[in-house]
Amino acid sequence: MRAHLGEQRAIKPIAYEKLRTRQDVEEMARRASAKHAQTFKTARRRARYAAFRTVDPGTQREGDMMTSTTATTLTTPQVLPQIREAVYPGDTAPLVEIVREYVRWLDMDLSYRGFEEEMQSFEQTYTLPSGMFLIAETTAEIAGCVGLLRHSNEVADVKRLYVRPAYRGLALGETLMHVLIDKAKSLGYAKLVLDSVPQTAFAQRLYERLGFTETSPYYANPVPGTRFLELVL
Repeated sequence: MRAHLGEQRAIKPIAYEKLRTRQDVEEMARRASAKHAQTFKTARRRARYAAFRTVDPGTQREGDMMTSTTATTLTTPQVLPQIREAVYPGDTAPLVEIVREYVRWLDMDLSYRGFEEEMQSFEQTYTLPSGMFLIAETTAEIAGCVGLLRHSNEVADVKRLYVRPAYRGLALGETLMHVLIDKAKSLGYAKLVLDSVPQTAFAQRLYERLGFTETSPYYANPVPGTRFLELVL
């Protein structure tokens, strides 16, 4: 009502002081009505956009290993996954399974990085002080994971950050990374490094938000388009 009265006050001086014909008054009213309609359409578009981002913010924001901005309808879990450190041998099989799922999603041959040897020696590789893994889990399954692998006394490598499709849009990838960074600090590391292939472009945005910056390659013959990033702790 206030906006309507405000329009009357804005039009009235023009209609009585400047306009001379009824046609002029009607034209002014038509223009005001058209402008109001356009404003309403703009507001409606903004509301639809806001609703889209609310439904699945991970599609635009999170970087949970997604390669498309196309909206995806996913069922949000009723219980949010809890994050903990992996315990062997109980977690070995399901962890190896989700890591292999991640590599299938990448659609890459990682033999050049010794992937099969890594899987065969998973417990030894990812047990401190050599390394460790974090798990995000529900009562039914592992929802996501991320690993830490020792490079030296001061540097560790971030490995296999992955969130399953049903759990994307919950900022789970970002939460896993925050917990991993805190763990790395508690272990005395001064720097984290990682390599990120082109398929993980959304994850790269997450890393950048966390403060990772470009660094020199730390192994030979990377996949074309691979980015090497570091975070000083």
